[in-house]
Amino acid sequence: MVTRIYTEPGVAQQEPAILRRGHKSSPGLSDRRPDPLRMADQAIQRRRHQLPAFAPLLEEFEIAGWSSHRDELAGNFHDWLPLADGSVLVALGKAVESATGDPIDAALVAQSIWTSIRSHAMHTDNAGTIASLVSKTWGSGSIGGAAASVAIGIVAPTGGRIRVAVAGHCLAIRVRAATCETLPTHKFPVGTQPATHYPCQQFELRPRERFVLFTAINATAAMTIENLIERHFSNVSAESHRKMTATETLKHLRSAAEKMDDAASTSGLVVRRR
Repeated sequence: MVTRIYTEPGVAQQEPAILRRGHKSSPGLSDRRPDPLRMADQAIQRRRHQLPAFAPLLEEFEIAGWSSHRDELAGNFHDWLPLADGSVLVALGKAVESATGDPIDAALVAQSIWTSIRSHAMHTDNAGTIASLVSKTWGSGSIGGAAASVAIGIVAPTGGRIRVAVAGHCLAIRVRAATCETLPTHKFPVGTQPATHYPCQQFELRPRERFVLFTAINATAAMTIENLIERHFSNVSAESHRKMTATETLKHLRSAAEKMDDAASTSGLVVRRR
């Protein structure tokens, strides 16, 4: 099964928000100087094209993901990557923006964290170790003041095993027909404390169960999203739960996310065992 991601519409013919905030070029500059409006639009499109376009073909699992960026250089992402041993890395994250709330800063942080997660996942299947190495790499290599909330999972090719680490304000939830179980989250986003050890949680996803990852801007937003997701799925019958695909689950998540003030820069990811 091939699952396409869900993304927000493109931004053609629309001035990016980062320029509407006062980043316009000064009058009198040479015509040969790069056009900041065009450059910002190219950067936005490049970020979108880096998101995964197709889910991996897995015998036991379905995967679907979505990131909403609207017309900005966003500091959030989702990702998956097949690994050499047949397992699959799934991850998402959201930059903890600087005091100025500059979307360019947030996008640069997210890109660096994203790349670091992929790099470290090549060498270990322990999600906690990956998060710890990312935090150490980023925290020791940056000038400080930059961090990201992340959720990292390693999905085994058979048996339903998933190893997970969650840092900051991301959510990791097991969605079953009767209950929604939220996994514990380490309070420190990666990068805030380079020496932090992030624990790895392991569980077996049973057939027809779903594992949901979601970003949030802060602890209050995470709690609100958790309540919205639980309330949303509580109105779904047990039979519908069992039949609900990863893509259909993602639609429910988007419906819940649209009620949030931060819906313009949100990422979600679903893993479903067949």
